[in-house]
Amino acid sequence: MKVDLHHFDTAGQTADNAQEQAIDTAAEALEDANPMPQEQAADREDIDPAFADDPAWQRYEKMRNARFAAKSASLARSLAQTHQLYPAFDLQKELRNPRFMRLIDAGLSVRESYEVLHRDELLRTALAAAQEHAQRQVYRSLAARKGRVEENGASPALISRRDPAAMSRAQREQIAKRVMRGEKVTF
Repeated sequence: MKVDLHHFDTAGQTADNAQEQAIDTAAEALEDANPMPQEQAADREDIDPAFADDPAWQRYEKMRNARFAAKSASLARSLAQTHQLYPAFDLQKELRNPRFMRLIDAGLSVRESYEVLHRDELLRTALAAAQEHAQRQVYRSLAARKGRVEENGASPALISRRDPAAMSRAQREQIAKRVMRGEKVTF
């Protein structure tokens, strides 16, 4: 069975329907991963009819069913959250992992269990994303500064006066020739 959490977002489905389907999917996934031992299944089918009518037994069954429904709903929410945060999350692969199942049985959510088992991979991915984001920010900053006009005349390109002391001998001689021809030169 392949669990596809994307079908919950299709148009026309209400949130209640999506949650019910998620609960059913999660329950099926749990049953597939942890099938009930034969003797337990037989015990439930072979309940003495007199015992099944016992109010204490009925309360117990109701409570057990309510607990299962609550756990299934919690698991469905956790599955949806995990798949949304981590698109590479593969429920079928994780259900085959005994360490994942032990963490779930210990009370961790699907997201927490996945993060524990894949922390190195997730950390590498997060660091790569942060590095890429930082590089984009630096490039944007540099591009924004490149198009900006220097303020307060601080740019060397805006200085229009020449300093004769900084000129070479050939430049000074050229200016002297221009002055001799009658040209007015200012510094």
